[in-house]
Parts: sequence; structure tokens; C-alpha cells
Amino acid sequence: MDDCRLLHSVRHPMLLVLLLVLLPLSLASDDEKCGTNEQFYDCGACDSSCDKEEICVKVCRKPGSCGCIVGYRRDKEHGCVPMEECQKKAKEGEKCGENEEMFPLGACDGTCSHPHLACVLRKKPKPECGCKKGYVRDDSKKCIKLEDCK
Repeated sequence: MDDCRLLHSVRHPMLLVLLLVLLPLSLASDDEKCGTNEQFYDCGACDSSCDKEEICVKVCRKPGSCGCIVGYRRDKEHGCVPMEECQKKAKEGEKCGENEEMFPLGACDGTCSHPHLACVLRKKPKPECGCKKGYVRDDSKKCIKLEDCK
């Protein structure tokens, strides 16, 4: 009988330790349930949207939260969509001219006199039409092939 009591008293601390370890893990996993194309970030998410590029720093600024997976951005409905989908939605809203395409964060077109510009991200970027790759703006603001510049 003494052996049974000894075994019983050893089991309780083991159960207590297991309970103390497993309970927080099970509670934490409830917080980590994220939506489609999202994942949990321990230090909080830093999502860019289709309209705005976020510059993120590797500092824990808030409790963990769900954010878009790499290559995805938040759309206007707050879902995570592929970056190409942002461009597609922007194209549907505005038609671009000849030799132009939609740039979700704004265009940065070279010109015949300055074909290779160093572009900076705007404070409030917005989708706009810009020259396709290999094209620059001429004096009349049309996109032409670089080799067609006078």
C-alpha cells in the first residue's frame, strides 16, 4: 500500500508540470489562427497594401499578429492577395495609354534626355500609368521606344 501512495504522489507533480506546459501552448495556438494567405508573426505583422508600401524594421513593436505571407499585400477588402492581383485590380479601374501599363505604387518614367532615373518611393503612393519597360516619355509625354528618341 505504501508503494501505491508513493507512485500516486509522484504522478500528481508530473501531471501538474504537463498541465502547466501544455495549457499555455494550446491557448497560444488559438491566437495564431490566421486567414487565407496569412501567417502568424511573433513580433506583429507589417503589411503593405496594394496602395501603400510599408517600410518595416525588425523590431517587436506590438504583440504577435497575423499578416500576409511573402509576396502578398492587403487589398481594399483587407484580404491578402498576390502582388500581381493588385496590378490587375488597378488596371481594371483605369485604362492606360499606348505603350503604358499600370504601376500600383506609382510610375517613374525616364525621358529621352534622362532615360535612367533614380526613383524614390512617394510618401503616399498610388496606382498610375507609366511607360512599359524599354520605353521613355518624349517631349509630348507619349511613351516611345528609347531608340526612337531624336
